[in-house]
Amino acid sequence: MQQVGFSKLLPVRARLEVMRSAIALLAAVSMLLSPARGDVATHASPTKPSPQLARTMPDVEAAMLQALVAVNLTDRLTWVAADTNGHLTIGWLVLLYPTNLADPVETLQSHAWDLVRTTLTAVPTLDEIHLTGLSRGTAPFETYRHLVTFSAAISRTEFRAMEQSASPVQPFRRVSRVWFHPALLQVERHEPKEDWFPSGKPTRPVAPELAMRFSGTQSAQVRESQHRASGVTRGTLIEDKLYHGDHSLPLVALTFDDGPFPIYTTLLLDTLDRVHLTATFFLVGEQVEQYPFFAQAIGQAGHEIGNHTFHHLNLTQLSAQAVEGELRRTQDVIFAVTGQTPRYFRPPGGDYNDTVLRIARALGLITVFWTDNPGDYTNPGPRVLAEKTLANITNGGIILLHQGVGDTIRILPQIAEALRQRRLTLAPVSVLLAPGKSRGGGR
Repeated sequence: MQQVGFSKLLPVRARLEVMRSAIALLAAVSMLLSPARGDVATHASPTKPSPQLARTMPDVEAAMLQALVAVNLTDRLTWVAADTNGHLTIGWLVLLYPTNLADPVETLQSHAWDLVRTTLTAVPTLDEIHLTGLSRGTAPFETYRHLVTFSAAISRTEFRAMEQSASPVQPFRRVSRVWFHPALLQVERHEPKEDWFPSGKPTRPVAPELAMRFSGTQSAQVRESQHRASGVTRGTLIEDKLYHGDHSLPLVALTFDDGPFPIYTTLLLDTLDRVHLTATFFLVGEQVEQYPFFAQAIGQAGHEIGNHTFHHLNLTQLSAQAVEGELRRTQDVIFAVTGQTPRYFRPPGGDYNDTVLRIARALGLITVFWTDNPGDYTNPGPRVLAEKTLANITNGGIILLHQGVGDTIRILPQIAEALRQRRLTLAPVSVLLAPGKSRGGGR
């Protein structure tokens, strides 16, 4: 009897369906067996963004994603990250959550809590989960940070307490660290506006600080160069500008720019506490607004909070009115969230001009520069980063580091011990300016 091939027994449409099912099955098996082969998971629908892994802790991130795939909770997921300081391990999930859905807060809470429950149950190494909702956008997250609609942070201890209670109704109403965009709470809902930016449209935030760049006429540049040289030599304020501290005192200012951030603000605060250090944090107003609980934690830990503008833009490209708005709005939101009124300001990217200096001074702000910038945001690796950080530090120095960099957190104990051996004391900016007297940042 002549054998008939299986494909000949099926009509064309049925054969296509079998092929599609086989392809889908192979993709799912491949993803589940080897999730760390690529940054982009292969299970997502072609019409939806694929969840991407940050690759900072690939095994943990893969375990988080596998757990969510297993219960079909990845349809809104765009980003999965995890990192550790050796003591705490924190995961971060970024999900798409527009504000124009029906009952957005209730639906969001139910979906987000399912993410928390699934991830913390499946990945026991996690101590906390941080969540960010975006109205739209995909990874990399930084491009879309102005579109945050929701943020939350839940520790494993807090999660267990809530799970042991009655079935949570509106669970994030009971979480202490949570923020909802006002648009989620309005009767007539809308997407977060993009005209928050001074130019009337989203402007790409300037890159992290590389060098101090003064813009102005030739005579203005000569004057600023003279001020900088005098400030470095004398180690004192020059027209409310700090370039260097007192050379005769064994003090070094420890400063962190940007943030607050999911994962890294919590890890950084925990590390600073463990090595008994206090620092000055130059925060971005927009992120203080979106992650108020992280900003509050900085202040509650005894650290000093400075002004790093609202949107982290190149201020030399803005009008005087827009510059004032960037600084004043940040002053207002930091005070509203933390109770601190910043006294120090650092221009994003190190870009400044006479207009920026004049407005900062009018607002009662001291503009703080730096002496040591190891470029941690370029991720040179912990060994190189530690060497660069320690290379030239002397009395009165000002170290510039950044939130959001895992290796910076991991080398801090080494930096602290090395400077103690040199009999140098790390302190916030206020101590550098007033030795023996901490103004809002000492311990």
